[in-house]
Amino acid sequence: MKKTSSFFLSLLLSLGISSCFSSAEKVNLKSTTDNSVDSANIDLYNQSNAQNSYSNKPKYTVSFFSIVGSSEFCTATRTVTEGERVSPPEDFERGGYVFKGWYLEREYINLFDFNDAIYSDISIYARWEGDFVFSQNQDETYTLIGYTNDADVTEITVPSTYSGRSVVAIGNNAFNSNLTIQRVIIPESVTRIGSRAFYNCQNLQNIRLPSKITKIGSDAFAYCNNLTNLYYSNTIYNWAKITFEETSILGNSTSGYVFCNTNLENFYTLTYDPAVLAKDAPISYNFTKVTTLNFSSNVTYSSISDYCYYGLKQLTSISINSDSFTTIGRYSFARCPNLVSLYITGQVANKELKEGAFFCDYNLETITNTDQIYKLGDYCFYNCQKISLFVFYTFITKIPAYAFYNTGLTSILFTVAYRLDFISSYAFASCSSLTYVGLKAVSIIESHAFYQCNNISNFDFGGTQSDFQSKRNNGYYGQGNDNLYNKISYTPAQ
Repeated sequence: MKKTSSFFLSLLLSLGISSCFSSAEKVNLKSTTDNSVDSANIDLYNQSNAQNSYSNKPKYTVSFFSIVGSSEFCTATRTVTEGERVSPPEDFERGGYVFKGWYLEREYINLFDFNDAIYSDISIYARWEGDFVFSQNQDETYTLIGYTNDADVTEITVPSTYSGRSVVAIGNNAFNSNLTIQRVIIPESVTRIGSRAFYNCQNLQNIRLPSKITKIGSDAFAYCNNLTNLYYSNTIYNWAKITFEETSILGNSTSGYVFCNTNLENFYTLTYDPAVLAKDAPISYNFTKVTTLNFSSNVTYSSISDYCYYGLKQLTSISINSDSFTTIGRYSFARCPNLVSLYITGQVANKELKEGAFFCDYNLETITNTDQIYKLGDYCFYNCQKISLFVFYTFITKIPAYAFYNTGLTSILFTVAYRLDFISSYAFASCSSLTYVGLKAVSIIESHAFYQCNNISNFDFGGTQSDFQSKRNNGYYGQGNDNLYNKISYTPAQ
């Protein structure tokens, strides 16, 4: 056996394998038993053959190209042994562009699969999307402020980083009047979208907004005529926390509204709030189309922001059953064409409906428990033509301007216990169905408060004729209300 061992050692030395051993390994070989030496030497011999076989395989060159305009640049090369896979270049970026993948052709037809083995020289082409322009913020994050349109680009994914820093905002007019993009995905890093950012993007059909968005500027998506689907990566309740920067919305004007003149039929949100899920729980990205809002006791905030549900076509009803929820923001449910009912419950009369909260909601018909409302804003129910009943309680001390303009109210009654400060101009103007007005106690009726309420048949005044004349002579009762005063009857307070 000693002779056999010596034969294999001589053979290994003659094959040049001795260079694979350190001096320590050679000592260990001499100290082993004869059988173990035979086994070790045979393994080394097999490994040597395998290495020689591997080294004899062909080598191929993989070239990575980037195309800029009509020019082609080789950005990296890799030498790969036949049958092996290649890895993509690391830290691969092009300033102002979003990387969309590696393709086998310059025309970007077939994606290259990095799981495929290499059996020939090959060229791979990077596809870049768009030409994004960035501006650095004071905290060294970036705002996307512009985009140079590529004629064939219909889908855009806004980059989350630039030069190693987060992209946190889309600036004013960044994509204004881009006529090619159809779909936009905005990353989670973005928290703000500027005014007119996507204004007049007439072919834009789908937009996906991040869960952490906090502010959207006026006219951000206005006049995107084909915008049909909005996907929000959070719940519809968190949507109420977003700040919408708007200009005034009065009469038929919608200047400043985020989604002005769009065809936004479908608003999809997540079922669960990502912020409150357990760390190990998967986030449900199953978007749902919400038709009913229920602000219950588990809603932790007290108000919803201005304009936030403006024009939402799918919304049919709203339920507010939390005493901690106190404020419906300006124009927040305005022009919701299919909104039918508003349900309010609670123990405290602490609900404020701000200016234009239900402006021009033509189908709004049912309002329950108005005793929970203590304050109304101007234009609150402007042009809600199907509202025929609204019970006024002592908590409301002012009927603001245009609050019930052109509604379907049939009667208005303020009891003796009511201490109404005043009824503002045009508060009930153009209420053509109004027949009875009972004002047992009111300090001021401003001009045209009941203008063109031509079917009033009874104005029950809570006082004597001299009381009424005194108020008129002192300017407490304004002009333009003769249709009301001509139907007066007097009920002196007891």
